[in-house]
Amino acid sequence: MIAAVALQGARVASVRLLAEGEGTTTAEEKTTEEGGHSETAIDMKKADPSPLTPEPKELAWSFGAFIVLLVLMRYVFYPKVKGTMDARQAHIDAGLAEAESIRAAAQAEVAEYQAAIDGVRAEAQTRIDAAAQKVEAERSARMAEVNAAVAQRKAEAVAEVEAAKAAVASRVAEAASDVVGSAAAHVLGQAPGAAAVSAAVQGAMTTGATR
Repeated sequence: MIAAVALQGARVASVRLLAEGEGTTTAEEKTTEEGGHSETAIDMKKADPSPLTPEPKELAWSFGAFIVLLVLMRYVFYPKVKGTMDARQAHIDAGLAEAESIRAAAQAEVAEYQAAIDGVRAEAQTRIDAAAQKVEAERSARMAEVNAAVAQRKAEAVAEVEAAKAAVASRVAEAASDVVGSAAAHVLGQAPGAAAVSAAVQGAMTTGATR
């Protein structure tokens, strides 16, 4: 198959496909001049190879570049990346260890603070109990003193009442004796003896008090 290309100046005017028996042979080109047109026949069998077909040189250079990149990755880039990652991991581990130590120290301080609070509470409770016992003892002593004073005052009041009763009774007895003596003298015409009048009045008062 041969392609016949017609040129008009610098432009392609037309393209025709010719069989191998038409026109020129496969090894030559045919040019015609018709009305200012030029026609060139090109053998399609001798076209350029495909650009997708790799050449040995390209394969060698590509393989060499891959080997160089692989060597650089293994001995240059990977150690740097790994060193950076190891340093970062070491920094992270150090931070975690420091955080753990800070947390342990904080827990120890909290435990110490709690122990101090418990000690203060126990001491305060001991002082409160001692103060309560002291107050109770003072209250009991004061109550005993008050009860003793009340009992003494009551005894004194009873004694005073008894003394007053005795004085009143003595006065009543004297007055009654005078009244009885006067009444007996008026009735009998003579004054009875003082002892007899006193005995009669005491007997009457004793009988009235018993009733």
